[in-house]
Amino acid sequence: MTATGPGKRGARTAVIVVVLLVIVVAAVWLVKSGAPPSASSRPGEGPISTRPAAGPVIARPAMSDAGKETLCRERLERLAGAIKVYRLVHDGRGPDRLSDLYYEGLVEALADFACPASGAPAFARTEIDQRSDFTLATLAGAPDVVIRERVSRHRTGTILAATAERAVRTVPSPGGPADRPPS
Repeated sequence: MTATGPGKRGARTAVIVVVLLVIVVAAVWLVKSGAPPSASSRPGEGPISTRPAAGPVIARPAMSDAGKETLCRERLERLAGAIKVYRLVHDGRGPDRLSDLYYEGLVEALADFACPASGAPAFARTEIDQRSDFTLATLAGAPDVVIRERVSRHRTGTILAATAERAVRTVPSPGGPADRPPS
């Protein structure tokens, strides 16, 4: 019979604690990163779909203009962060198209490519570059801007723009005060 001394029991306990800690940290990281539980890198495309089943549409209360602008700013911040990561991976070169961020897995939610103030219907991943409310187009007088709104949606004559450091600010619209989409 082999006796288990206090040293072996303590070492075994320490190993178990470390393994459990690693599992907890990994689970928290997965939840915070929004990683889907499927084996695929794209939600809904793996052997286990993470997309909700078709069902009744639940009406949500209308979002205030301030709420829409706040959400738009958050989306611009996320896109600017994705552009920063893209540049790190691609030796300082930015994406040629917004859809590059989606296809490289840096942005997973198609909704992040739309400003809630536009009221535009959802679009497919193949339509990101044509239908997104944001653009990579440069802006005269703002060389640090990496992504911006295409047109003014929140205040007449201004658009929201983000820098690579994820700072979102209001800048004059390239189309001037008349650059306001029809209501």
